[in-house]
This record gives sequence, structure tokens and C-alpha cells, in this order.
Amino acid sequence: MWGLYDTISWRASCSPLLFDTGITDPKASFDEFINAAKSMG
Repeated sequence: MWGLYDTISWRASCSPLLFDTGITDPKASFDEFINAAKSMG
């Protein structure tokens, strides 16, 4: 991962990160990432 949120990402137009406008604004992909990590043990 190369950043925390899309608005400061060098790939912002692709919205590649887990947060939208800041770390207090998680996207649905953040929840899926956490769920996947929890299921791995």
C-alpha cells in the first residue's frame, strides 16, 4: 500500500486506497480488508 487515503494518493483518480477523504472516512473496502484479515487468524 502506498498511502492512506485517495485525496492525497498519486493514483487518486483510480480511488485505490481504503479511505476516501481521510482516515476517519473508511470505504467499504476497508471493512472487507478487516474481515479478511480477521478470518485469516
